[in-house]
Amino acid sequence: MLAACCAACASAQGGPEAPGGDVQTLLQTGHRGDVLAVEHDESRGLVFSAGEDGTLRVWDLASRSLVARIGVGRLPLTGVAVNPAATQVAVLESDGVRSFAVSAWDWHEGRRLFRVTLAGEPQFLRYSGGGSWLMLGESAWQGLRMLAAADGAPFVFHPEGFGIVGFAEVSRSERTILTYLPSGRLQYWDAASGNLTTELRAAPYLTGLRISRDRRYAAGTNGSEVLLIDLVTGATRARLALAGVRSLDLSPTGDEIACVASSAAGAPELSRWTLTGNVFTQRIDTEPMSAAVVRYAGTALIAGSGGGLRVITAAGEVVSLARDELVDITGIAADGASLAVASPEWIWVFRRSGDGSAGGRSALPSGALTVRNPLAGPTGLSFVDGRLVVWRQSEGTPAAVTIDASTGAVTGTVAGLTAPLLQLEPASGRLVSLDRTGTVRLVALPGAADAARPLFDAWLPGTLCVLATSDRELVGGRTPIGGTGGGSGTLLRINMRNGETVAVPGGSRSTFDLAWDRDRGVLYSLGIDAARDTVLMRHEGPGFESERVLSRYEGEDLSASLCLDPLTGAVYASLGYGGIVAWDGSAAGAIPSDGRVPRRLAAAAGMLASVNRDATVSIWDPAARTLLGDLYLLASGDWCLVGTSGRWSATDGAAPLVRVTVDGSLVLDPSAWRETR
Repeated sequence: MLAACCAACASAQGGPEAPGGDVQTLLQTGHRGDVLAVEHDESRGLVFSAGEDGTLRVWDLASRSLVARIGVGRLPLTGVAVNPAATQVAVLESDGVRSFAVSAWDWHEGRRLFRVTLAGEPQFLRYSGGGSWLMLGESAWQGLRMLAAADGAPFVFHPEGFGIVGFAEVSRSERTILTYLPSGRLQYWDAASGNLTTELRAAPYLTGLRISRDRRYAAGTNGSEVLLIDLVTGATRARLALAGVRSLDLSPTGDEIACVASSAAGAPELSRWTLTGNVFTQRIDTEPMSAAVVRYAGTALIAGSGGGLRVITAAGEVVSLARDELVDITGIAADGASLAVASPEWIWVFRRSGDGSAGGRSALPSGALTVRNPLAGPTGLSFVDGRLVVWRQSEGTPAAVTIDASTGAVTGTVAGLTAPLLQLEPASGRLVSLDRTGTVRLVALPGAADAARPLFDAWLPGTLCVLATSDRELVGGRTPIGGTGGGSGTLLRINMRNGETVAVPGGSRSTFDLAWDRDRGVLYSLGIDAARDTVLMRHEGPGFESERVLSRYEGEDLSASLCLDPLTGAVYASLGYGGIVAWDGSAAGAIPSDGRVPRRLAAAAGMLASVNRDATVSIWDPAARTLLGDLYLLASGDWCLVGTSGRWSATDGAAPLVRVTVDGSLVLDPSAWRETR
């Protein structure tokens, strides 16, 4: 199906002739996970949001529409800065523990300009007033780091260093640099000479500093209070007793502060405070609202909560700018005719209309079969002999049923399951299960003569994955603690006739995913080696004693997955967060991710699909190693497919969320790019 879903979107078949230009089609949906940072570009009327899902989104405030989306990478984006003089934006990529980097992007072109790794979380991230430099504060002797906005080249204006810098601002002329040190010193510097021109005393230990439009005042918090500082004199003009402030902003005119702090119940709550003279008074015309981050956008206020964004107008009206519309995808499977995707509420089956030949393109189907998930919860999927098997992933009573992929009707119940499942996979016309107790079972499909009883049963603690390599033998991957059988290694051969288990010697210290090429007699694995790197390996020979590393990621990537196309013998791994590793039998190559972070994979009959970190599904042409399109699955059961050309197809329920830009400008009627087939 992706040939099915995407080929028509990638071409111009099935719809009216659309106008030319650089077309980008987006679905108006919020972030997957929390919104972590928001900034406003006043001159362009744009709002930039960054989130836990590793995406940066650009919103047109006047039309309240999404106009750009950039997949930055696998790390959450915890900060954002907007260049006032160019179509440039910088984001802070951080897991909050050990991985920190700042990257700069041309958001109009969706192109990364540079990326710089950091030793720790910076104190702030900000462009200079004229847009020439990107500034950030580091906990180091040379605490102010300045990078050329165009390419990230370092700019040093004060080589002697001055310790940790909690905030910096540059005049619009870029002749004067202001720094705030946590000790409470405000320092003014001449940018050309690096000389200190003025030093003032101000309140110490302020963080989260925000500056007024005229650069006269800055607001920050010391943990127990919010203070308004006069940047000309260093004096504290006003203070507000408010503890635990997580986000704050100062209105452009400097006469109001918005804060997100913990309420009495402990939940983050938005409050607004008006400055009258030197006193803050809480506004009572705004209802209490849950929020995680807040920013002014002219006279309006933008609040981020969960994955959504809301606009609070000057009149107090609250309007939703975006919310997370996508479902949690818990299962994906493919065969020669269909692609199936499961969420806790829905199952979608997209039918493939072409012949399924390797590398072939099939037309976009007229729609997809959408049915309620009969197990009503997180479920996995497998195709077995043309039947779709749906199995419960969550704790509780184990369950698995078969579904007719053409009608959605439940056709049978899988027997012999006794504990919550970790895995349920095809096994020579049967099913092999791995449950949370470490028990491996072979069970029959519903309707078979032996469906009422397990055909094989073994307790193998430490087993992480299992598959059948014949009607007599299983292979499992395990952790080192699963020390069953003789020898060393984390591959385990399991004889289903006599129950004997034999460890396969090898270099992996843990094996967590497997794929079996039955036609060619080759086993593939994902595991962790002695260097704690994640490796894709190929195993051959009568006992899989011959192994070869095909690809390596320096670090642990335990969420990576593996799949094999039985038609072509190609194997794919979402190893390393930067794309998809493709092995064609002779060499490993890469399918570029184009800003996506593929995790779970499914392949069949020359088709490849990935469930991405942000809950989208991407469809790839594995022969050409290119992206065909993205599939969005909504909590309502609706769906939308967007091809790389900008062509799109959707249910009527999803169509109102489609936004199309041409050469960066939002079009009023996106239907000209809609596929009608």
